[in-house]
Amino acid sequence: MLAECGIGETVTHRTLIIPGMVARLSGRIEELSGWRVLVGPQESSALPSYLRRLPPAAFLPVHA
Repeated sequence: MLAECGIGETVTHRTLIIPGMVARLSGRIEELSGWRVLVGPQESSALPSYLRRLPPAAFLPVHA
């Protein structure tokens, strides 16, 4: 899906945040996509505080 939608052409990083409820899929998503997968909070209301706690390196640009 990431390749089909073209999001890789839009962003400079290759980091995907998935909901905590589907954490068990993170490894498979990384294998299939080549993107770094972070497991976020279970509730979307906790996403802003989760994003504030991420280190700046979480979204470093991809070097060609």
